[in-house]
Amino acid sequence: MGLEVDAIHIVIIAFDRPDLLSKLIKSTRDLTDLKQTQVHVVQQLGNDSVDKVIEANKDLFNQHIKTNPQDVRVDMKISANRIAAYELVFETLQGSAAIIFEDDVLISNDTLVFFKSMLEQFGENPKFRGVNFGSLEPANRSKYNQYFIQRFGLHGPASGITRNTWTALRPHLDLLIPDVGSFDVAFEQYLRTGFMISPARSRYLDFGADGTHTGPASSHYFKGLSESWIGQEAQSDFQDWRLSKPTKLFRDDCFEYKKSEDTFFQVLWVLKRWSRFSASRLIHKILYKFVYIPKCEANRQRYMS
Repeated sequence: MGLEVDAIHIVIIAFDRPDLLSKLIKSTRDLTDLKQTQVHVVQQLGNDSVDKVIEANKDLFNQHIKTNPQDVRVDMKISANRIAAYELVFETLQGSAAIIFEDDVLISNDTLVFFKSMLEQFGENPKFRGVNFGSLEPANRSKYNQYFIQRFGLHGPASGITRNTWTALRPHLDLLIPDVGSFDVAFEQYLRTGFMISPARSRYLDFGADGTHTGPASSHYFKGLSESWIGQEAQSDFQDWRLSKPTKLFRDDCFEYKKSEDTFFQVLWVLKRWSRFSASRLIHKILYKFVYIPKCEANRQRYMS
């Protein structure tokens, strides 16, 4: 038994990409098994064309939240929009899980089915943190129905987390986000205390090249997503998901999940939460330099061989 799959909510975060937003909305409408799932939009104000796209698709959205973050930093505005989305799902609507799509992605039609399947399988595991929908695994090395269990952070463009994950993160928002700006970066340390699930074949394409946290379209990330992309009309056997191991890294610090390493990552998370103390910062820095960084290098070398 897993979490309640009928209490899943999808939130689209929209700002200033009306054309891409239209494509995302189209692919959201095409999701298999969407009927029982509520879809909402969090819109950062400032683009009249986005207003028109949302108005033209108002039949899709159960809730339309408008934000106007006053922060100067772009990453803080992005974080404010994401927090608004999670607060809507988990605090206002009391949902069990939230899927977030940023407005510059395209998603495959079995994305929701994959998420529900992973919730049913792992939802009651205390180490389960959520689902990332991306992969860099080439199509010729993997199958549509394979997935990975990884110790990693959040794929900002397309991912889902559970109520349990949000409950663990919520008390630390005011402490951690002002320090680093990005929601993804601030809570990566917590997500690594457990595991994230990713499909072997990417369920999203990202068109946000040269964005706040991305490089050019020719980068390892964008090329890898394109090579792994399963397509918008995936023909999946929804009852036959199989665990596999990747042959290509999403990043050097994307680790295979090993339960034996839980304590180490839990310690890093505790030190992160107590980073206002100089001793905690020092210990965290030492562990990063002498344990974490060498671990990343060993991971990179492993996948190069």
